[in-house]
Amino acid sequence: MLDYKNLKSNLIKHTGHLFISNSSVAAINFLINIMLVRSLGAQDNGLIVLTITIASMVSLFIDLRFCEALIKYIGDFISQGRKDLALGMIYLGYTIDFGLGILSCVILFFGRRALAGLFNQPMLEELLYIYAIMLVVITVNTTSINIFQAFSRFTQVSVYAVLTKVIDILAICVVLAMGMGPVGVLYGYLFSSILFTAIISFQAIGFVRREFAGINGSWRDIPFREIAYFTFHTTFSSTLKSLNRYMDVFILGYFKDPRVVTYYKNGIGLAGIFGMISDPIYKVLFPVIVSLRNAHDTRTIKKIAKKIMLFSLVFGIPVGLFISWLAPYLITYIYKGMSDQSVIVLRIAIWIQVFNLMLCWQRPICLAYGRSDIGSKVGLLGFAVFMVSLWILVPLYAHTGAVIAYGLLTLLNLGIVFLCTVRIIRRASAENTAA
Repeated sequence: MLDYKNLKSNLIKHTGHLFISNSSVAAINFLINIMLVRSLGAQDNGLIVLTITIASMVSLFIDLRFCEALIKYIGDFISQGRKDLALGMIYLGYTIDFGLGILSCVILFFGRRALAGLFNQPMLEELLYIYAIMLVVITVNTTSINIFQAFSRFTQVSVYAVLTKVIDILAICVVLAMGMGPVGVLYGYLFSSILFTAIISFQAIGFVRREFAGINGSWRDIPFREIAYFTFHTTFSSTLKSLNRYMDVFILGYFKDPRVVTYYKNGIGLAGIFGMISDPIYKVLFPVIVSLRNAHDTRTIKKIAKKIMLFSLVFGIPVGLFISWLAPYLITYIYKGMSDQSVIVLRIAIWIQVFNLMLCWQRPICLAYGRSDIGSKVGLLGFAVFMVSLWILVPLYAHTGAVIAYGLLTLLNLGIVFLCTVRIIRRASAENTAA
């Protein structure tokens, strides 16, 4: 059994590092947005946002969520003493990344003219061409980051997350100082991506050589069918989550005017800052739970889950009460009275985030025990309920109806997954006792 006190200390330290890096990244992104809007104006900045959104949508439907499979199976193979298979998984990760990057590039390259015509923005054709090249450059970074996560090198992950944004903002400053427009900004992002990819690739290759010294990677005994099943479900559930983020805005825009969309997004966005706590906990917890599962240490897994729920109650409830009280003053101050309707959205959404923080330990446990299908099955049910709720509530209650539907989606997903996770832990505990 692992030393719980040492494990707890490392979890807190690594989560803190990721939280600081996430906060730094959010702050830098905010500064970049201000710089671009003030320097380029709403039209040209909108073209950049549109370019990134189009590319993200293309990537969404061809991307594979191989990162969870990579982290899980590297941990599994190392615990089995098969570092050759763990190295084979790393090679497989880079192969998949590069292949998907080329596919995304090809789609954008040949579809850029049609997309520019669809949006009636001729400049989009050149912007999408530049971004298509960038997709090939940055795609391999996913596996490089996942390697460090698999070995719990979260301090390095935090540094790299901030570094990429620091390089971005420096490149943007140079481009804007030279008086260049949207095309120049995209070339700035391209240069930034090339530089960061070179840095992290060099670091990842060096780490792999040290960790796997004298070992040749092998694919021979890798359970490809099992990994394909696992990856299918993680990809499907991730795609559903992404669609959920788009469909609420789409239905609001269909039934109501753009002002209602603004009210909704502003409230959801402010509450989402609270999510910067749950995301680091998930990232740090996943490889740890994989190790505990391989060590058959369900006792420590249950202890971690209880501690996270206790922390969420002690920390989350006061924060939720404080934000609920502060909401009208905060909204009025930030948006200068133009988005006061967002107050009700923020008050509801902040409690959704508190509940999400309480149960953020569930997904790592499901994935560590190979139950990626739970996320996709529950996600499909949640997506159906979300669509029906939006269709009923938005025409009646506008942005308030949308956030209520969002709350129903979250509570349904977390509630069902909670029952499944408890069952997984109980079964694993019984098997360990019998053994």
